[in-house]
Amino acid sequence: MANYIVYCPNDCEINGKKIAAGTIRRTGICSAGAIAQQAVYPGEVTLEGTANDVTQKIAEGKVVDKTPAELKKNEPPSPSKEDRPILVTERQWRQLQERLAAVESKR
Repeated sequence: MANYIVYCPNDCEINGKKIAAGTIRRTGICSAGAIAQQAVYPGEVTLEGTANDVTQKIAEGKVVDKTPAELKKNEPPSPSKEDRPILVTERQWRQLQERLAAVESKR
């Protein structure tokens, strides 16, 4: 068994999505003889080894760490206070529903 990395050595487009050069598309383990078959889309290339697709990229055929700017670019935006999930206990939920029912009954 061998570890493999599938990446795009040049800018390419896969299924309508633009992929930057050096982007690691996926990683995994397969038999040593099947590494080349892991590149299934045009523009993809395989490399034997391991990598973290979130923190690393491929440059000149080698695994390198992404720069802080590249890492920051890929961070999802933080949710606003209105969109942030909260934890509510069953008791709090029941109390909220009771208060809402009381307000609606006064209409």
